[in-house]
Amino acid sequence: MQNAADAVQRSEARVRQPLLSDRLTGVLLMSIVPATFWTIVAGVAAPALGFDLGLDTALKVGCGLALFLAIVATAVTHRSE
Repeated sequence: MQNAADAVQRSEARVRQPLLSDRLTGVLLMSIVPATFWTIVAGVAAPALGFDLGLDTALKVGCGLALFLAIVATAVTHRSE
């Protein structure tokens, strides 16, 4: 007779573990897309607020934001394993 523990063990065995490329793609999407969005928002909002935001400053802010989000996303995905 099959019990619930056996069914759970069999279903866990069938679950495919995410590949490194899947995880990397997820981390890149979770970091680059929001960083790009907020960099564009900052670039549009800065002149309206009276600030002169240069291209190099916007790129540095975007890269810093993407790096921060990648670190957070990596920690979140690693913890969910």
